Amino acid sequence: MLFELVTGQPAWTGDTLLAIVAARLSQTPPDPRVYAPVSNGLAQLILDCLARSRDERPSSAAEVIHRLTALQATGSSPRLASQGPDQ
Repeated sequence: MLFELVTGQPAWTGDTLLAIVAARLSQTPPDPRVYAPVSNGLAQLILDCLARSRDERPSSAAEVIHRLTALQATGSSPRLASQGPDQ
């Protein structure tokens, strides 16, 4: 969900649900920086959230919020894809 909020598109696509699931299981997550001007810190958080291994993903929503808050404090949080330049 975070990938799509930031880039404006889903991380994996396919013509059917089965194709999307197969892509999720067989392809590495795409780098969000290819699709949007994303800081390295936010890109890493997104990629961590998309990791296949549970041990590599944030352990809780609280951890994700903490990391997002830290990124915001450093001024490295971009506009979401759904936001225009004046929002």
